[in-house]
Amino acid sequence: MAKGLTTTPLVIVVAEQWFQHPPVLELMRQGHRVVKYGVGFRYLEEPDLILHPAAHGWNDHMWDYLPAAITAARRRRKEKR
Repeated sequence: MAKGLTTTPLVIVVAEQWFQHPPVLELMRQGHRVVKYGVGFRYLEEPDLILHPAAHGWNDHMWDYLPAAITAARRRRKEKR
């Protein structure tokens, strides 16, 4: 696999206002499945991580915590197996 691409992609739901945010675009580039939460949104599969103000109070000042959130999501996903 090419450098920078994940071998275990996560399903990440992102608030509509952050869908084009640089860290979110980087997650997409790495191969994660990023889904925009907006009008008419429905879960097709259970998300591994939700980046939304109503979920864990995520806000514009929390992007420095994204690596820790990704690590925790990977750990939770692995524990489900």
